[in-house]
Amino acid sequence: MCWEDDGFQEEKGWVRDAINRTWEAESSLRFEGWGRCDESTRSGLRVHFLDQRGFTRGLGRQLNNVPSGVNLNTWKQEA
Repeated sequence: MCWEDDGFQEEKGWVRDAINRTWEAESSLRFEGWGRCDESTRSGLRVHFLDQRGFTRGLGRQLNNVPSGVNLNTWKQEA
């Protein structure tokens, strides 16, 4: 997996911690990479931060190397 965005170090830490405590703790799945996506990126989840509702551009294998395939909002919006 890789990040589409520079910065957001604290938020990236939250995501990595959540994945470690859930997916990796409860399954044999292991996330690798955790670096910046670039032109050499050929596979994996590409994660993007944006200030709107989080969403994905597919599920499972449909997300392999899809630019901004996983879109996360880590900012709490007040109602």
